[in-house]
Amino acid sequence: MRISKKPENRKTEILNTAEILFTTKENSETTINDILREVGIAKGTFYYYFQSKEEVMDAIVLRFIDKGVEAAKVIAADPDLKAPEKLLKSLRGKGQKKMVKRN
Repeated sequence: MRISKKPENRKTEILNTAEILFTTKENSETTINDILREVGIAKGTFYYYFQSKEEVMDAIVLRFIDKGVEAAKVIAADPDLKAPEKLLKSLRGKGQKKMVKRN
């Protein structure tokens, strides 16, 4: 039975699944077929959102960078921290949410 989802939800599901696979297996060992199996979608659905495995990897990296920037903004805006503390927390990635984990 085909499960229909909103495009943004499906894309997020693909990215979350790929991130888990890339972090639990070697990137080079993870295939598009692995992602398809885990998400439960057809190849055409995958290629609707991404042209290649490398494009998925790029999207995951960009998402990670975006999370880091947002976390750094929160740290920078904290009036209770002095500049050196803000810098140290930002460099350590404090305030950044953990990567996606498999349930």
